[in-house]
Amino acid sequence: MKTKFLFILVLLTLCVFTLYALAQDIKKDKSEIIIPEFKKSTQIFEQNYRTWEVALEDLDSDGDMDAVFTSLGPATQILFNDGKGNFKKSDQKFPEGIHGIAIGDIDLDGDNDLFFAPLGKNQPSPTYLNNGQGFFERSNPKLSIEGSEIVRLIDIDNDGDLDAHVLWRNMIYLNDSKGNFSRSDLILPMIPFFSDLNGDNAIDIICLNMREGFKVYLNDKKGNFNEYCFFQKNDLVFSYLGFADIDNDGDKDVIFSNGNDKVKHPAGILLNDGTGKLTDSKQMLSQVAYGYIGTGDLNNDDFIDIIITDRENPSEIWLNNGKGKFINSGIKLGKGGDWNNCIIKDVDNDGDMDVFITKVYQESHGLWFNQLIPNKNR
Repeated sequence: MKTKFLFILVLLTLCVFTLYALAQDIKKDKSEIIIPEFKKSTQIFEQNYRTWEVALEDLDSDGDMDAVFTSLGPATQILFNDGKGNFKKSDQKFPEGIHGIAIGDIDLDGDNDLFFAPLGKNQPSPTYLNNGQGFFERSNPKLSIEGSEIVRLIDIDNDGDLDAHVLWRNMIYLNDSKGNFSRSDLILPMIPFFSDLNGDNAIDIICLNMREGFKVYLNDKKGNFNEYCFFQKNDLVFSYLGFADIDNDGDKDVIFSNGNDKVKHPAGILLNDGTGKLTDSKQMLSQVAYGYIGTGDLNNDDFIDIIITDRENPSEIWLNNGKGKFINSGIKLGKGGDWNNCIIKDVDNDGDMDVFITKVYQESHGLWFNQLIPNKNR
């Protein structure tokens, strides 16, 4: 009995010392990490009518990030950046009922074009080609898609141009390199997210299987996908994914959220071995509902940090300690709300990454300027 008591005492002592050492490591990590500060922009981005997506890219070839706001009403619009993070509406008109937006060089002429996705079934899905200065002319007027929510531009068949994936019926529309799209017979697994997971410069897929886990499909460089591996996660209820080289080993790792309005599990990180095979890092991040993942270097230490949004609470920032481990910075942005996405870009051109958080229904979008590098314009 005495021996058993001593064994339990020793075990408890070891646990206490282990927890203490872990706490000291976390404290040390946080003390050595540069904590950025953010200041909210005073500009008000109005919610005219259910803005669903916001995209930030350089549209007028002046080197700064402009914005496109889609709307299910008549208010889809472009806002041009003055180079200091102040936005002004363009008077260009676009179709009503737009849900999704993707931006990329569709016709390979060196500037960013627009691909809109309407919500209704068999509605025209207009593409707009850029004249290089941010003025757009409608193209491919006969293209219609079988209902959509979200569109993404990716080179699915590895021929050097951007094809369109439309989420809803999971369709691929192939580009002829001139910005003309036609429906493909390529079949994709359901609920796909796209990234080059094995470093062969072809876009691969990781798919969500609710209550089961994640499946990885590798691209044969012709747009055909073969199942490669499966990561089991039986508590997966709802997830958005982000891709970034978390541990600086040269491949894309996977950051995932895991929660809905009924159940919230910790977000986490799957580490890539370079071939697309994933293992759990065992890190537990924010517990959120319908959380989007934003990635970028927020404190200019050359390591990728993470922002996780929450439908119900403010977004949280997790900072990389340089070893692929994340520390909760304690920074919270926004108030939470319906379907908020997160974009990390240098909006005011001062050399540090700013944060744009979108709102779908209530309140307005929010832009937070990073104060890491002093900006005379702020």
